[in-house]
Amino acid sequence: MKTLTLVLKNCYKNSVLFISSLAIFACTAEPPKLIQTSTFFDVTGSNNSSLKTLNSQDFINFLDLESNSNNAVEYRQFFITESFVNPVHRLSIDSPPPKLLSNEFDRAQEIKEFQLKLDESLGVVFNDNKGRKYSSIYVPFVTEINRMARKKGDSNTICLISDLIENTDYLSFYHDDFVESLKVSPDLIEDLFQEELALADDLTGITVYLIHQPDESDNTLYKQLSRLYRSMLEKRGATVFVQANLIQI
Repeated sequence: MKTLTLVLKNCYKNSVLFISSLAIFACTAEPPKLIQTSTFFDVTGSNNSSLKTLNSQDFINFLDLESNSNNAVEYRQFFITESFVNPVHRLSIDSPPPKLLSNEFDRAQEIKEFQLKLDESLGVVFNDNKGRKYSSIYVPFVTEINRMARKKGDSNTICLISDLIENTDYLSFYHDDFVESLKVSPDLIEDLFQEELALADDLTGITVYLIHQPDESDNTLYKQLSRLYRSMLEKRGATVFVQANLIQI
């Protein structure tokens, strides 16, 4: 009887220690974050140079999954084409259970599988070499950023990999009059964009990367367009970076 009592006491003691350890870990460890990232790939032909150097490792680094492997990630991938409505490709990885209940090897495997799926989704981008006669950029982008504004995670990022040269029946920067308006009266172009689809009023907590490597043929136009996008987004609280590559060295 004494032996049974001693065993029960030891079991109780160990249970208390285990629960206490969980509580200490919960109080001291940084909780997992929800990382939301949406990426737009402009496959209309004029942006091919900006797509050639991309790879899944860039995105793994960008999502910071290796140094913060406990984070949950929701990744959404879109094509920019001649249509304002395009399918979305979704990938996700959940945060693991508490560290004392999880297996680091299993988590490494989950991240590896996520990267393989990311490789597959990016492969679709690189294999799309049809080119497009038109390009609808603004409406798909704003549709997604407005969705993100309604449902924010801990980190909310949109990567717009595009030369931003809109070319639709509504507005085309292949027409000299629109290019001239962009140059002398960008507010007019902003009004046209807003009439087509209004941006959400509050974009705080959202970071936008405008990614494109311009050359002499589109350098001036891209500078003006990226300046307009930046102005429209920042006045509503978004943080905007304009850069040539996904990962800045």
